[in-house]
Amino acid sequence: MLPSRKNVPLTYALLALTMILMVGLFSGCYSIRWERFDEKMKSEIGVKNKDHYVIQWGPPTRRAKLDDGGEVLTWEWQGHVQDQYSGHSQGWQKTLIFSPDGLLKDYKWQYWGMPVVAF
Repeated sequence: MLPSRKNVPLTYALLALTMILMVGLFSGCYSIRWERFDEKMKSEIGVKNKDHYVIQWGPPTRRAKLDDGGEVLTWEWQGHVQDQYSGHSQGWQKTLIFSPDGLLKDYKWQYWGMPVVAF
């Protein structure tokens, strides 16, 4: 059954409100993912070693030795999403800094782009 002409503006308003709420929900979930990553990584400083991360995450994209004998490992992912109108890139970079004895000393992460939410 099609809505009457009187209800069309209300129908579009409800649809728009639903879409706005869903975008907010999905983008919020994505930021919560990175907050959980922060919590997890903070708890692993001084506890986990670099072999743990290589086993869990696979080989790093880049490695660098530090002057103090430590090491920096970086994992990266980048993608490009194309829809019918345009495209955008998104990705992340996780960098872990290890002490000379191989234990996690510090970490950094960077994320760019927003996840695509299709309705």
